[in-house]
Amino acid sequence: MKKKRIFAIAILIVALMATLAVPAYAGPPESGGGRWMYYPIPMDEKDVGCNAFVTSFEKAKWTGLFNGNSTENGKVVFHCNGDASFNSIVTFDAVSVNGKTGSLELSVAGQFPANATEWTGTWVIIRGTEELKNLHGQGTWWGEGAPD
Repeated sequence: MKKKRIFAIAILIVALMATLAVPAYAGPPESGGGRWMYYPIPMDEKDVGCNAFVTSFEKAKWTGLFNGNSTENGKVVFHCNGDASFNSIVTFDAVSVNGKTGSLELSVAGQFPANATEWTGTWVIIRGTEELKNLHGQGTWWGEGAPD
C-alpha cells in the first residue's frame, strides 16, 4: 500500500511539473537590411615583413535593421598578396532594433581579396541590454568600404 501511495505521489508530481513547465520558444528568424556608414581613424600601424597591421577606431551611423550610432575598435591586416581582412567589436550605447531599444555589441569580420571590388563579411550579436538583452542574430554584409 505504501509503495502505491509513493508511486501515485510521484506520478502527480511529474504531471504537475509537466503542466507548470512553460517552454520558451524564439520567434522565427527575420531578415533585415540597412546601411552602415563608418569613418575609420587609424590609431597604430605595425609592419611585419610585407604585412601591415593597422589598429583602428571608427565611428559609424547605422540605418535600417539597426538604427543608431556606434563606435568600433578593430584591426585591419593588409596581406603581402594584396588581400585585406579585419575584425572588430562594434558597440552601440543606444540602438533601436525593430522598435526595441537598448545597448548592443556585435563582432564583425570581413575580407577584401586582392582582385575584389567590395568587402564581404559576417556579423554576430555578442550581447545586448534592456529590451535587447535576449536578442540573438547573425548575418552577412558587403560594400565598397571606407574611402581611402
